[in-house]
Amino acid sequence: MAGPLALGVVPLALPEDRLPADLAARGVSPGVGLLIGYVYRDGPAARAGLQRGSILLALNDEPLGGDASLPAVLSAFRAGDAITAKAWQGGLLRELKITAEDDLTVFSRACEQGDALGCFEAGARLEARGTTSGDAAEAVSFFERGCDGGAASACVNLGNAYSNGDLLLEKDLARAAALYERACSQQVPAGCFNLARLHSRKECRTVRVGAPRKPLCNLEKASDLYGRVCKLAHPEACYQAGYFSESDERSAEYYQAACDLGHQSGCELSEHSIERMERNRLRQTR
Repeated sequence: MAGPLALGVVPLALPEDRLPADLAARGVSPGVGLLIGYVYRDGPAARAGLQRGSILLALNDEPLGGDASLPAVLSAFRAGDAITAKAWQGGLLRELKITAEDDLTVFSRACEQGDALGCFEAGARLEARGTTSGDAAEAVSFFERGCDGGAASACVNLGNAYSNGDLLLEKDLARAAALYERACSQQVPAGCFNLARLHSRKECRTVRVGAPRKPLCNLEKASDLYGRVCKLAHPEACYQAGYFSESDERSAEYYQAACDLGHQSGCELSEHSIERMERNRLRQTR
């Protein structure tokens, strides 16, 4: 079953102040264009010569940028269609001929060429499709190759599968913890957050590992990890850090941080924490 089309790039919004003066002089308006943040190996874009750092302006004269997202514009084409892409690359306005392909084909081939992010994307497509046991087995294989190749996001997804017993894998919390730890060590918020959630699960705290046998998970580790991810502006992590903190003052700070990031329950508990601390102060002064 063919999926959506892909060019094999990671497009990023182009800040208005990043529009080259030469493009502006050619009449290109601010907001037009997508900055190419990554090009997957051996993908349609790579084969056409599109490079990281280029600005992709249009496909078959259909402008890109703003509301005209790449997936939306690509939806008008079919796999195998020849597309003329206009791009600003190396200080020149260029036209490139790109042949559209479905996303799973693009990312699977990138993975075969040693592109770890391609492995992750291929695994994610199969995981989302999840219609057969073959899809599940392939997804696991792609995630393993991606994780081993350095794509922390693949480690996170594989950790999720072991944590929940998904993708036909037997639940293995120790394996999940190791995968999350691997992603967290690469400063990936999802890895640290999911590792924190694992440590806060009672089920995980009953698992014993090593010699001598020690609990795999503990609440102190969960609290520390939630606090670390909170600093990365993660509202749920701030909320959980407040919940697991043993200090009323720190709880209030975390709840307020969650509130400031739009977490409604964080706002409510921040008020309660402040009121409770105020009552405690009043008792101490009597």
